[in-house]
Amino acid sequence: MEYYEYKSRNKVNGKIFRGIITAEDIESAGDNLKKRGEDILEISVMQDFLSIRKTLHNLSTKTSKKTKLEFFSMLKFMLESGMSLYESLINIRDSSIDKSLKNLARIIADEVRQGSDLSGAMRKSGQFDIAMVQQINSGEESGNIDDTLGRLTEQIGH
Repeated sequence: MEYYEYKSRNKVNGKIFRGIITAEDIESAGDNLKKRGEDILEISVMQDFLSIRKTLHNLSTKTSKKTKLEFFSMLKFMLESGMSLYESLINIRDSSIDKSLKNLARIIADEVRQGSDLSGAMRKSGQFDIAMVQQINSGEESGNIDDTLGRLTEQIGH
């Protein structure tokens, strides 16, 4: 049995799903998804056990609107106070009592430590929609990340 990571669209409601499926080969994995009423958008073999664990964990822990709001407002405050991005993320991870916020900060901090910028880390985490990631990317490129974090906080809060 192999593990396959996939992205599909439900034929009934049009929603896009990401997940992991096990099968003997890639054709069987595709057939199983089609039987469930899914149109396959992407499918690939997962080689690395750590990658499988990380993906399963990310799929099982979707971040709430409240957690994102708290994450963005804390990050904005810390960056404005002069902390580095990585230092801010570690601070959020270590000081929060909210498990989902701790986990989100940990995931993002790990990616930043490995060389990603904030928008790249957010994209890789799978916890943010593409519009948020693109707004953060624009803020990074223009040097106005604090303003961007403030706008996102306002958007989520309303």
